[in-house]
Amino acid sequence: MKNARSMNLALYAVLLLLGLSGLFRHDPATAVVGLGLSLAFDPFDPTVSFAHRPLWQKGLLIFQVALLFVVIAMDIWSTNWSR
Repeated sequence: MKNARSMNLALYAVLLLLGLSGLFRHDPATAVVGLGLSLAFDPFDPTVSFAHRPLWQKGLLIFQVALLFVVIAMDIWSTNWSR
């Protein structure tokens, strides 16, 4: 179990870095893929339900989802206005 958790943490970190690098390079497709896929690899204890997690863990994951939606919305908005 510990090996799977460290694998999840490593994959989460790599994909999160990919998403953040996409943000800084103004590449929304890479940002969406990295931020979205990183959420699939829960970096915290997967046996603890979301309701029972510490507030900082909930806040971090909710912030990441919100950032993902903002990037998607900005990409759609900029694509529609640049035509």
